[in-house]
Amino acid sequence: MKAPVSLASTARCMSTRASRTCWESLRRSGCSFHTMTRPTPIPASMTPANLSLATIAPTSSSGFSPSRTRPVGAGLGCDLHRISEDGGRGAPNPADEMIADLRVPEAWTRLADALSRGPRAVLVVGGADTGKSTLCRWLAGEWAQAGRDARLVDADVGQSQLGLPATVGCARVESAGLRDRCAFFVGDVSPRRVPAEVLGAFTEAARDAGLARLVVDSTGWVAGSEAVALKQAKAQLLGEAHVVLVEREDELRAFRRAWRGLERFPLHVLRAAAEVRRRSPEERRQRREAAFRAHLKDAIECEIDLRRVAVSGAGELHLPRPSAPTGLLLGLSDERGRLLSLGVLRELDAAAGRLLCRCRAEGARAAEVRLGHLLLDPEGAHRPLTVPEEAP
Repeated sequence: MKAPVSLASTARCMSTRASRTCWESLRRSGCSFHTMTRPTPIPASMTPANLSLATIAPTSSSGFSPSRTRPVGAGLGCDLHRISEDGGRGAPNPADEMIADLRVPEAWTRLADALSRGPRAVLVVGGADTGKSTLCRWLAGEWAQAGRDARLVDADVGQSQLGLPATVGCARVESAGLRDRCAFFVGDVSPRRVPAEVLGAFTEAARDAGLARLVVDSTGWVAGSEAVALKQAKAQLLGEAHVVLVEREDELRAFRRAWRGLERFPLHVLRAAAEVRRRSPEERRQRREAAFRAHLKDAIECEIDLRRVAVSGAGELHLPRPSAPTGLLLGLSDERGRLLSLGVLRELDAAAGRLLCRCRAEGARAAEVRLGHLLLDPEGAHRPLTVPEEAP
């Protein structure tokens, strides 16, 4: 009996003639279908009221005694590195080099004391280049130094410090460094384009953390009501959490209104560190390209039998024709949804249930293939996938 193919159950997946053509093409190949078992992602336009991850429970005290003199990053070992999802260390993170001599601000130690009471989870919100990622690493490192079970979730899909672009990363933070590193595929570097996928990957990463104290580094997208809704949805999925806003002036006032006075979400506001260097959009793009190149530099040709793996993301944005576009970004994951390798589509034969891609060797044992929303070239250059209008 052929294994079922799992398709993301979003409303738009079967809303067009193109999607129905894709569905029927895969069905004729002998594939069967079922609904994905992971939680259905929530669109960012909705603010869920009763969603929670029951594994994240409140605590009255963390036993956390923050240091007021140690350099930032001391709790994560002597060298902070951007890591890959396979547990290997990548190139040194430029951001860590820039903050190596930065002393811990007094406001951070006061914040850490406040975070020792109440919810176990901390959601940090701030625009790009406000120092929120540094704050997250420091908080998690301090908890680890105090002997607490601490996890760091990097949900910044565009400028990940913990994993790869287009993924949500997760790691256990210990005094000696980062352990149990993993990533969950999103398929795009812009949360605005794929809010449902971001929430789905975030849910998996938070659940993976279990009962640990959890620090969540969110994306730098903070402009507009959709950005507010996405951050609110993340908080609701946590059930209860400290919310830390890191702002330069008053740009996060909409977020203050969203959480003001809510007992489940104690609110804390910090000013962005003046020492943080701002990166240009071009520099951000180049960093993503370098990360893609490094990850796929030893890629192999891999053929996957679609009738023996789960497939998600085969909606209108991905298979407008019987064959998907060459260069489409793929996520090859294990049975738990953890990313084994990114991949780049070379050929898709839906009728035969056959997919050919370039990926790392680990991707050959994938239990699930997720189709992304980016086109990727060999140099790491990437652009959003667009679908031409159908003729009437």
